[in-house]
Amino acid sequence: KAGVECEMVARIARDVPAGAQYTADSIKPFVANLYCGMEVVENRYGDASKLGGPGRIADDVLQAACILGTEIKDWQKLDFANVQGRSEHEGKELAAGPGSNVMGGAMISLAWLANKLIANGKHLKAGDTILTGSVHPPQFLPGPGKARSEFKGLGSAEITVN
Repeated sequence: KAGVECEMVARIARDVPAGAQYTADSIKPFVANLYCGMEVVENRYGDASKLGGPGRIADDVLQAACILGTEIKDWQKLDFANVQGRSEHEGKELAAGPGSNVMGGAMISLAWLANKLIANGKHLKAGDTILTGSVHPPQFLPGPGKARSEFKGLGSAEITVN
C-alpha cells in the first residue's frame, strides 16, 4: 500500500568535508538546490509498527521513491521551523505539520546527517539528493488517485497512483 510524506529535498553542491561540526547555518553553502518534495512510502508489512529498528533500517524505513517538485527560490532566507507542509489525496487533506517537526528544521536534519556520516567515515557528496525528513507521519493512501504534498507559498510535488 502506497503512502506519502511531505519533505524538503536538498541537492548537494559539493562534497561536505570532515573537520567541522556542521550546523544548520554552516551546512547551507553545501546545498545547491532545495525542492518541495514527496517521499513515497510503501508498507510491505501487515503492521509496520511491529517492525523493529534493524528491520526498519534494512527496509529503508518504508522508502519507495523520492519525488522532486517545485524548486524553492531564495530558500536561504526561510524560517525552516515555521514553514507549513501538508499532503492530500484527491484534494482531501491527509496530514499537515510545521517544519519544526523535522528535528527543528530541514537544515538542522541535514547538518545532523552530515555529522553522522562523517563520524562513520563517510560524507555527503556533490550531486547527492537528500530527503530531509517529513513534517508529518506517513499517510497511506486510501486508494488510487492524485496525491500532492506542498509547502504553503513555496510549491508542491505530486504523483498519480493507479
